[in-house]
Amino acid sequence: MFNDLYNINIEANISKWDKRSRNYEKGVFGYFRIIQKQVLDLIDFKPNTNFLDIGCATGWAVEYAAAKIKGKGMSIGIDISKQMIEKAIIISRFNNTYYKISDAHKMDFKKNYFDYILCTNSFHHYIYPNIVLKEIHRILKPNGRFYFLDPCTDNLIVRKINSWLQKKEKAHVSFYSTKEISLLFNKAKLLHQVKKAKFKILKLHVGEKKESNRSI
Repeated sequence: MFNDLYNINIEANISKWDKRSRNYEKGVFGYFRIIQKQVLDLIDFKPNTNFLDIGCATGWAVEYAAAKIKGKGMSIGIDISKQMIEKAIIISRFNNTYYKISDAHKMDFKKNYFDYILCTNSFHHYIYPNIVLKEIHRILKPNGRFYFLDPCTDNLIVRKINSWLQKKEKAHVSFYSTKEISLLFNKAKLLHQVKKAKFKILKLHVGEKKESNRSI
């Protein structure tokens, strides 16, 4: 299942994000907080909610969710970068948070554990998106939801950027069109819906684990 191409991609991403962890809270990456807040404010956090941020970086979204979970629920962040996770642990302010170095292709969580899973601006780095989505389906609770935000190739500018990145950056795999995401979600048995995003180049996709007929 995992091969040399996978290993090259993983090593490239670890190197890239370890370096960027040094100044991640500053500069251009500050806009991530704007879009993460937009998504997180759509979620109705309950006292026992279990929440996961995939590609959590230094943990801003994890901390934001933790502040809204006031019961026995957990707000968890995973990232492939050891440096990002170490910074997240230092910055963390809540007792209901947990951070772990982990690859999204093989997440060490039990089946049917999370109510909500978030992935913002990292899905395009995954060499096997179908495997990642299969893992997401496995660890989501029945009726649990996956919120995925990324640049979308429905936009001409994004298509051009995507082509350039695929030639220049080893850590980048691909941005996707709405149709491609819909197909990936359907294969993973996630009911797909598209919602508005704050910036036009982005698309917010919501996938619900199809264990009931409840609408998104």
